[in-house]
Amino acid sequence: MGKESYYLDNFDRPHPLPVIPVCDDLNPFRKDGVELYVALGYHLPYDTMKFLAVLGLLTNARETGILEPGDVLVEATSGASGYVLAQLGTAEPFSASRIVLIMKDDVPLGKRFPPYFAGAEIRPPESGVSGIGTARKLGGGGWKPGKKWRKSREGWLNLDQYANPANGVLYCDWAAPKILEQIRDVNVFCGPVGTGGTIVGLSEGLRGRLGRENVTIVGAMCAPGEEVPGVRDLDAMKEISTPWQRAIDERIEVPAKPSYLAAAWLQWLMSLPVGLSSGLDCVAAWLFLKKHKENGDLDRFRNQRDGKIRVVILCHDNARPYVVDRFPMLPTKWQKPRTAPWPWDVLA
Repeated sequence: MGKESYYLDNFDRPHPLPVIPVCDDLNPFRKDGVELYVALGYHLPYDTMKFLAVLGLLTNARETGILEPGDVLVEATSGASGYVLAQLGTAEPFSASRIVLIMKDDVPLGKRFPPYFAGAEIRPPESGVSGIGTARKLGGGGWKPGKKWRKSREGWLNLDQYANPANGVLYCDWAAPKILEQIRDVNVFCGPVGTGGTIVGLSEGLRGRLGRENVTIVGAMCAPGEEVPGVRDLDAMKEISTPWQRAIDERIEVPAKPSYLAAAWLQWLMSLPVGLSSGLDCVAAWLFLKKHKENGDLDRFRNQRDGKIRVVILCHDNARPYVVDRFPMLPTKWQKPRTAPWPWDVLA
């Protein structure tokens, strides 16, 4: 099947969160009865599923009365959530006076410019303090379970996406049902671990509707010392307070280069302009399936109705912010489909 016909065949039904099958060439486990699907979060406003996280955080803060018109919102971000916050935070009914984003200097320009042009003020972390710590300090301490949520005396408020359970509410209540509208039997779900809100919310939503015993949640993380925008390695999760450990059944650690390569192949073969974390999620799903096939227990994930294993992989955002940075990460021969290897061959 050609690329054009594949695209048209799978995009004839508009949906706010499309879930489409992965083409056979990118499914090395199809002969094992595995069906791979991708959930395309970049169809949401601002080309990212962070729209759900930020809307949930803002709505909760407004409804509980902690966010008042004229407040200054300060948040640590690697780009996507900051961009959405810059767009939504100053609009009614939230009506913040300013958006201050704490971003490290090494954040790609493609992720720094959108929030800047949306009106946000961008600052680096304080010397000797992390970005998360800086935002919490400026915003009155951040969100703490069981304690009154505070803001600074100057009216600065840190929504604290890294601890606040409102981060995951719309993933649970909105995104999970949208996925299940299209794929009734989700046997394995694979998503990124970053702030924790995405994987926590979708895990709760899928487990609550399918039953914990019927769906396996795979948390995709960076391999130690590796960097893929929007995803963290285990060491970098120390400041994250969302209960992501309880939300996943297995943690898969993925190197950066195969992740970048997988994102490129999704674009080359399926015309899907996905972000780099989407490639990481795909590689994590392949590694998960490879591990259990080699262990001889792949059958325990099969659907009882028809014996298939349906795996849904989250594609969180659009490729646009990463275009400049993707190819320098890859050797020259990997930058074109005619000479690039398959991502799973790089992992071998």
